[in-house]
Amino acid sequence: MASHELVRDVRVKGAIGVVELEEPVRDMGRLQREFVEMGVWIRPFGKLVYIMPPFMIEEEELTMLCKAITSVVERKIV
Repeated sequence: MASHELVRDVRVKGAIGVVELEEPVRDMGRLQREFVEMGVWIRPFGKLVYIMPPFMIEEEELTMLCKAITSVVERKIV
């Protein structure tokens, strides 16, 4: 994701993962609907799409979260 044209930075600190976008999310409602349709609850904040999963998250659940973020950025829904 770090090399995508819409992404400024990707970082992880502890249990927090962040994709920082170049611009703030344009349509928060649409983006949240997209995430819910993918079976995840991710709420962006300004230019940040972040996750704070529990420490006991299963690998497939974490993969699902990461794929959802990747999907919306690649489809330029942000």
